Amino acid sequence: MIKSDKQLTVTRKRLVEFKNAYDQLKAEVLSDPIIRKAQMEALQSQIEVFEKEIQEYESLKTGTIPAIPVSSIRSLPEGLIKTRIARGWSQAVLAEKIGVAEQQVQRDEANNYDKASLSRIAEIADILNLDFHGRFKELTQPDFPFSDEVKALAARASQKVQQSKCLFAF
Repeated sequence: MIKSDKQLTVTRKRLVEFKNAYDQLKAEVLSDPIIRKAQMEALQSQIEVFEKEIQEYESLKTGTIPAIPVSSIRSLPEGLIKTRIARGWSQAVLAEKIGVAEQQVQRDEANNYDKASLSRIAEIADILNLDFHGRFKELTQPDFPFSDEVKALAARASQKVQQSKCLFAF
C-alpha cells in the first residue's frame, strides 16, 4: 500500500524499471523458455501490484473512493491511513493535528500502527472523523482439542443448564 507522495514516486519509478525488465526479457531468445516464462510471469505479477497500488492511491487522493471499509479491528490501521489520504492530508498534516512529530506518524504508518496505543488510534480516528458501524459477530465455541470424556461432561452440564431453564444475560 502506498502511504505518501514519496512512496508514489518510488513506486512509479519501480514500475517503469519492471516494465523495462519485462520488455527486455520478452525480447530475449537465448534463455531457457520455461525459466523465461516463469520470470516474465513474476515480473507481470509485480507490475500488476504496482499498477493497482498506484491506482488506489490516486483514487484516494482524488476522492473517487467514496468509503473506506473497516470490517474488523485488524483492518483499522489501513483504514486510518486510507482515510488520511482521502482527506488530502499528508503525514505532516496529521502529525500537526495530533501534536506529534511527522516522523512519529511515519513510524506508526510504516508499522501499521502495531506499536501505537489504543488511545492514539482513537485520537486519530476522531481527528479523521471516522464513522464506525460496528456489528457483533455470532459467537461460537472455540474448537479446542478436548478429549471425548471432557466433551461428554460438557454436553451433560449444558443439558442440565437447559433443563433448569436458567437464563444468563451478558
